[in-house]
Amino acid sequence: MYGTFTTPAKGSLRADAVLTAPEDGMPVLFVEVDRFSEPAAVLSRKIVDYREFFRRRLPDTRDRHVPLWSSQWPAPELVSHPPLALVFAKDVTDTVLQRRIAEVRGNTRDCWGAPWTSYLGLGAPNPREEDGWRQYGDIVPVITTTLAQLQQRGPHGPVWTRFGRSRPEPLTDALTHRNTHEDYMEREERLQAARTPPPGYGDSQHGAPMKDPWTQPEEDPGEDEPPGWECPSCHTPTSTAAPGLDGYAPEPGGRCPRCEQVHRELTQSRTQTGVLARLRARAEGRHPSSPGA
Repeated sequence: MYGTFTTPAKGSLRADAVLTAPEDGMPVLFVEVDRFSEPAAVLSRKIVDYREFFRRRLPDTRDRHVPLWSSQWPAPELVSHPPLALVFAKDVTDTVLQRRIAEVRGNTRDCWGAPWTSYLGLGAPNPREEDGWRQYGDIVPVITTTLAQLQQRGPHGPVWTRFGRSRPEPLTDALTHRNTHEDYMEREERLQAARTPPPGYGDSQHGAPMKDPWTQPEEDPGEDEPPGWECPSCHTPTSTAAPGLDGYAPEPGGRCPRCEQVHRELTQSRTQTGVLARLRARAEGRHPSSPGA
């Protein structure tokens, strides 16, 4: 869309519907009804135009640049651009429908595909999906269904297939992002908890010999070699001479720079609320599913 909402420019996007239901965990949903009246390339171009529209910003009353669309449909809890629903209205064979969906999906992968990243960057050796997370900040989630499915099973039934996934899901599940940074931080916390020995581990009750109090103390390593210890979270060697990228210097017995960064980001992410947490709570309560890409 170009121009403004009141005076849109020629050729601007015009969604067939914009739905809002924050009380049901859906802040805003743009709807595009496809009647097969134009080539798949034209429908693909609309998705590209939607992302360009969602990227447009304007200053608010506090002179902060905010998305233009949010001036009409506020949804500060979204971590991505608003989702787009493609509803195919024409009664065609499944082969014809799937061919059209596949063509549109392939043409617009850059718009809906969330890129993977990690703290080691993209050059990590043999990376696994769980070694990083997906970045959703600049993507348009695209979900698809047919008018016949909506009439038969309703909008809350398992009729929505999200681009990048293979099976139809209920609306809340289809809109829920997977492998977010928050998911990654929770996995890291569980891994660190599993590595951390329980209190009292290593004393005489667990079969480990107690330190002889008459043993001569070890020699002072000297000023040239700062004392080292194992990180209490990941048990890797660290010392006061191993500062992090942000200047964090471990105190004796403290976390290594990497574990400290993970701990800070996890603490920060827990204080933030958003649609992801609300959608996940609803999805886990009504439709349990295993995490995936």
